[in-house]
Amino acid sequence: MADFESQGKAFRTVEQYRSAIDRSVTPGLGALRIRELTVVTCDRFLRPVEAKHGAAVARTTGRSSRGCAATRRGAT
Repeated sequence: MADFESQGKAFRTVEQYRSAIDRSVTPGLGALRIRELTVVTCDRFLRPVEAKHGAAVARTTGRSSRGCAATRRGAT
């Protein structure tokens, strides 16, 4: 979260990311190590979020979980 705050993100944006992490990311991916995240793992995690809450929530959840975003870009 400090990284988002240091990037000058708006307070509400940081709060939305924090909420997504607490509500979805930690319960869904918290037991995994960064090296265990793959595109497939991230997709399996985000599909049910999108089905249950919609595309906008899935995008916010994906953005807030920087590990998934980095994996999708091939950084890990």
